[in-house]
Parts: sequence; structure tokens; C-alpha cells
Amino acid sequence: MPRSTYRTDDLTTLRALRDLFALSTAGRRYINLYYQYAPETGRLAIANPSLLWDSYRTLQNFLPGFQSLAVSDGSDIVITQQMVDQVNDIADRLVAAGSSALGSAINAERAKYNHLQDFAGKTFKQASDLLGVSVQRVYLPLTRR
Repeated sequence: MPRSTYRTDDLTTLRALRDLFALSTAGRRYINLYYQYAPETGRLAIANPSLLWDSYRTLQNFLPGFQSLAVSDGSDIVITQQMVDQVNDIADRLVAAGSSALGSAINAERAKYNHLQDFAGKTFKQASDLLGVSVQRVYLPLTRR
């Protein structure tokens, strides 16, 4: 997938995405899951260079959509079946190598969305709506005195 034309660096994009998620109850739940399991998943990735590389490559494939969601509404980039397959591959490997708590958390989330198949063919906006973290932008008119 080509890189986005949006002009933000990766860390800025991920921070903006986190800030958008923080606006909803569902989004805050995902943020909490991230912070709960990030140390373990990080250790697993460092211990397994192919997992680390594949995770990085998967993240890079999602960044244009994340950028679109962060600076626009995410309706211009579609999640492909290949992207869903990549996430499921990483998830399978984390479940196999990680703690039972991590495996349960990953499998519970995947089960909610038909093993993530519900996201294939959807735009990032549609996916955020499905997750319950809809991006709602409010534009106020500019007035002069």
C-alpha cells in the first residue's frame, strides 16, 4: 500500500489517533488494553525478530489509514483482506507465544469482529464506527469582529 499524502510523521499520527480514541468510552478501553499488554507484546517481539519485523511492516501498512483518520475522517482508505490477514497472523503468533491473559484478550477482541473479517473492505472511518470510536469533528465558523 502506498504511503499517505498526509504530512505527519508516524509518532505524531499515533499520538493523534490515541487522542481521538480517548474521546470515547470504547476508545479509552482500547487505550487501556494497549497499556496493559504493551510491555508483554514488546518483550515477545524483541525476543522474536521475525515477529518484530512483521509487526512493524503491518503497522506501516496501516499508517496511511491511521493518518487519514487522524487528520481527516478516514473515509478515503480501505482496509484490505491482506491487511486483515497480516493482523491475524501477528495476533496468532502473540497468542501462541504470550501469556494466557494476552491470548484471551486478543481472542476476545477478534471474536467480536468475526476473526477481524468484519473490517475487510471497510474504510478506516467505517472501522472506527464499528469499534465505537467514531471520529466526530466539529467545525466552528470563523467570525471577525
